[in-house]
Amino acid sequence: MTIYEIYSAVNFLLAKDKNGNAYSPSDFNIAIKAINEQLYTRELEKLLVKTEDGRLKVIDDERAEIQHFRKTDSLPLGVLPTDYIQWISVKTDGKLADVVTPTIYDSYNTNVLRPLVAEFPSCVFFQGQIVPTDSHDLTYFRRATTPFMDYCVDSNGDIVFMPVGSTISGSNLILNGNTIASGITHLNGITTSRTVELDWREKFHYEFIAPLVQWGMTNLRQQ
Repeated sequence: MTIYEIYSAVNFLLAKDKNGNAYSPSDFNIAIKAINEQLYTRELEKLLVKTEDGRLKVIDDERAEIQHFRKTDSLPLGVLPTDYIQWISVKTDGKLADVVTPTIYDSYNTNVLRPLVAEFPSCVFFQGQIVPTDSHDLTYFRRATTPFMDYCVDSNGDIVFMPVGSTISGSNLILNGNTIASGITHLNGITTSRTVELDWREKFHYEFIAPLVQWGMTNLRQQ
């Protein structure tokens, strides 16, 4: 589903049930951003377990929806990627590293009986980086991009959706060289669409509809 199809479906359900007012595009963008973050947290928490020493560790279930955001990066200096959310595994020199708490890591460094670090590497996540700051292969869940529905209006003030890649030339909305709407204006003077579609597998898009309807029933009615 496109973000506009979700917007239209949710407004149809709100009007059909007469439980709330229709979303404006600005209200919709606020709501879908919040729900996107909530659903991401919900799906990630399904795979998180807390170990005895207080770490959050991932149960690596390949069937989980959150696997869509799985990513592996090579980190030359141990600095975490800007889209990092949760580690899955860390490798140092091709060896799987033991991710520990700062207290345990410090105890390893002072324990003369600790096996060679080169053979049994360990690391800790601290202040936006992996310590020690060696080169690492980090497998992690990345951040979901923030969805956004951009639009323009026609001469009647009706909303005209701006698909990804569409542009405004004069008073025409153009996509791939074809005019898809005429007599339109962008309220902010934008000429290139800022639309960002949902960053989930399409079968998961329907998970957004019920929370958006509920959000609309509660918040739009209060407004």
